[in-house]
Amino acid sequence: MKNMTVVWIVIIGIIIAVAAFLTYNYFYCGSYICFMDEYSNEIKTPIEQDVFSGEVVAVYNGKEIASEELDKSYDLFFFFRGLPENYKALLTKTSFLNQMLAERLSYDKAVEAGYDVSTKEAENNLNEMLELSGVTQEMFNEQMSGQSFDYNFLINEYRRQLIITKYINESLFSEIIVSDSEIENFYNENKNMMEVPEQIKASHILLETEDEAKDIISKLDAGDDFATLAGEFSTGPTSVSGGDLGYFGRGMMVKEFEDAAFNLEIGEYTKEPVQTQFGYHVILVEDKQAAKTLSLEEARENIRNQLLTEKQTEFLETVGDSNKFELNLKQKEIEEKNMDFDLIAVNLPRRQNDSATDPGLSGGQTMVEAG
Repeated sequence: MKNMTVVWIVIIGIIIAVAAFLTYNYFYCGSYICFMDEYSNEIKTPIEQDVFSGEVVAVYNGKEIASEELDKSYDLFFFFRGLPENYKALLTKTSFLNQMLAERLSYDKAVEAGYDVSTKEAENNLNEMLELSGVTQEMFNEQMSGQSFDYNFLINEYRRQLIITKYINESLFSEIIVSDSEIENFYNENKNMMEVPEQIKASHILLETEDEAKDIISKLDAGDDFATLAGEFSTGPTSVSGGDLGYFGRGMMVKEFEDAAFNLEIGEYTKEPVQTQFGYHVILVEDKQAAKTLSLEEARENIRNQLLTEKQTEFLETVGDSNKFELNLKQKEIEEKNMDFDLIAVNLPRRQNDSATDPGLSGGQTMVEAG
């Protein structure tokens, strides 16, 4: 029962992650890809199954996952989110394998139900997001260089995510709605949640040394463009978006960064490097918003999304005892990789579900590099 509960938590997280995966913010955090006409394919065909080397670490529905595929999928997960290496401590490879297996089961059920997305559709979808974020081919190529996976692996995995998302939205959740009266009741009963604290919109350039940060400040003093410098010199994942961190309030960044940022006026940048545990920052404040109470109309969509997620979660919990699928994890190989897995019984609803979850940051604190 404990393992089943864990898997359902993964499945619920997967649904939320896949939805976020398709939004602008997802790409704003560094998830980028280039699109090449020669890869386009109008015909919807099964996702190609590459031959991977290494020991078999898991078996699901008669299909094997080798250690090489696990490694590439794990690296791709962090690449898609623009997260640095140290974030891997938040989601170990052992935990990721559990999520990967739930995702593969979901994909199989989606295909069985007749859902598909062509390679060209996947590329077009990503291309639109790429254009919205202003990421160039050169930026993407730089991000891809040195990765453990290639373009074909990346686009196949993204296509798999789209298929799962389409299946979830059109099959499982098609009849789940949130009414206007439910939204209004939630708003009236939770006025304290409608309070928005003071926020600022900032960008930053992250450097490894103080001297490098001082050199950037000298360039800014000479009139160089902040976003251009961030794209060229910043070591953080937001370099691909000109260092843009978006809006944030107090308590969302590490203290040193927060104190420096909130002391700046609009259009000002730090005249001295700001040191944090991640390195040395040069910070630019682009806008400020005073604290306010959201009106019903301003909060409507956020409330709708929250209530919808709650209903979807409740739905999954009610159908959790439907069909069973076993993930026969090969214990010998798992033990050799120091992976402590048992046989896991995964329950999927009769009309099927899921995909791949995000690691969360404890304490509600956003680490600056994640911007």
